[in-house]
Amino acid sequence: KHLALYILDYFDISSYSSSGTRYRLINCLVHIVTLLINHPDLHKYQYKGITYRGLLMNENNLKDYIIGKHVLNRSFVSTSKNRKTAQVFADNSQQTSTQVSVLLKYTIKLNQTAINIEDISTIQDEEEVLVLPFSVFKIKNRIENSPEMCLPVLVEIDLEECEDNEQINHENKNSE
Repeated sequence: KHLALYILDYFDISSYSSSGTRYRLINCLVHIVTLLINHPDLHKYQYKGITYRGLLMNENNLKDYIIGKHVLNRSFVSTSKNRKTAQVFADNSQQTSTQVSVLLKYTIKLNQTAINIEDISTIQDEEEVLVLPFSVFKIKNRIENSPEMCLPVLVEIDLEECEDNEQINHENKNSE
């Protein structure tokens, strides 16, 4: 219950007043995440470490990824423990003129943030890890078009999990 109330603080509920469906959807997601986090068998699948996500990102969305800024995942994010697997999903041969090939590198620090579904996934070779919604990451680095980068990736972004609210609040105050 505490988690659900905390998460709803991230959303402006008044903006959903005209659309009850959106609010109900967000509320449903909050309940699903709460159940998942509190499931007694979750410890079997908890994951801490490095994961990768390859994707084609709209240039407008990419502008928000500034070093030092915080990012909130608002949905389940599929990642891989294998960098090469993630790079397949960032294949720039499929990009359009407004899309950029991006590799996100997640550093997961807390047990409750990600679940290793490799053994229960239909495609075990992907070494899939799901990052749970409402986890907060700080952008630590952003590399663009470096010769050291492996194609097809054009932009690589390092994201490090924030361990608690005090860390986020302290960093936000220092950046003001």
